[in-house]
Amino acid sequence: MHLLSLLQGSIYVLVGLLGIDIGDHIRFAAKYAIRTALVMTIVAVLFGIISI
Repeated sequence: MHLLSLLQGSIYVLVGLLGIDIGDHIRFAAKYAIRTALVMTIVAVLFGIISI
């Protein structure tokens, strides 16, 4: 994840308010991000948007 996003500041505020580590947040969110990307890729292949 790059740190040049405008949303990065809000993530640091949220993590600071909750008192958790940024690494824990990234590990937690990465599971859902990878699964979502995989599902979107499978659906795109099934609908013919991405050809193999």
